[in-house]
Amino acid sequence: MDKPKSKIRSPYFITPAGYVLGIGLSGGAILIGVYFAVCSIIEGQATERTEGTVISLQKQSDGRSSRPVVEYEVNGKSYQCTGKVGTNFDKVGDKIAVLYKIDQPEIGYVDSFAQRWGIPLVFCLFGGFFLSAILHYALFGRKSDRTQTAKNQRSKNVRIDEGNRRIVIRWFSPICWGLLFFCIVWGVFLTLGLEDAGILSALFILLGVGVTYLTLALFCNRTSVSMRDSQLRVFHWPLPWIGNKILASETISHLQCVPGITLTGAMGPYKTLGNIKATLSDGSECIVLRNLDKSDALLVQRQLERWLKADHRKADEQAHDLESQGGAPKTVPE
Repeated sequence: MDKPKSKIRSPYFITPAGYVLGIGLSGGAILIGVYFAVCSIIEGQATERTEGTVISLQKQSDGRSSRPVVEYEVNGKSYQCTGKVGTNFDKVGDKIAVLYKIDQPEIGYVDSFAQRWGIPLVFCLFGGFFLSAILHYALFGRKSDRTQTAKNQRSKNVRIDEGNRRIVIRWFSPICWGLLFFCIVWGVFLTLGLEDAGILSALFILLGVGVTYLTLALFCNRTSVSMRDSQLRVFHWPLPWIGNKILASETISHLQCVPGITLTGAMGPYKTLGNIKATLSDGSECIVLRNLDKSDALLVQRQLERWLKADHRKADEQAHDLESQGGAPKTVPE
């Protein structure tokens, strides 16, 4: 008796109760961020701006960040205020802007991007990212076996040109919108934060640049796979990307679709992408395409197999013709 095939279990949040919980928590984080943003706007009402000096730093419990204690002067009288957020940007003696209430100058707020907008940014960023991920899975991730079978015959991301023996694969996925939201918020944070922080960690800058480039590639890029002139060619464009390759079709024994990376949610894996692997005549293996939607990978693999078999038949026919003629024609010297 055959054992039933194991299935990847969906994470807990891919249930009606899980959707409500996930959307509620993500939406709640966004609302908390909006609340703190409104509070920052209200704090800025009926205020004047002046320049203060950082006189000390209050260490946070993590021991790595500090809240600045700023002294400012109004009408010849000195006052102090303390930042709300611990950072590594401020140093004793630094000049920093301060907002104080016109009618109550003893009430002041450190007027830097990190202090006024850091908390709203963090809550909105993470709430928006997880909300977009949950909505993406709810709208596009749950597919029945019948839908998956239909996609093997037709896909919106794969265009096949039989005449030119060319396949164009679009990289775009709805998850791109979540990445775009992340890039916008991250870019605003870096742009506005640089003015107050002086210099940000190179790690944060590189992360922003890397995610932005990935997002642009997912929006714009295509993969062109062609099988012409006895060659299998893979080329990613218009943005440069690794993985371009050229293989001689006569060296390819066969192609197969194998599991790629597995996307994991809060409670476990829920989707496995597909790779197309080529087994060469010398026994070695080569990954031709990586991390396609599994149904798209099967569609591309089957089409390439048809073209590959046609090339092999043509090569066998040419070899048979040469054998029937007694070998390759000899060159007659002049």
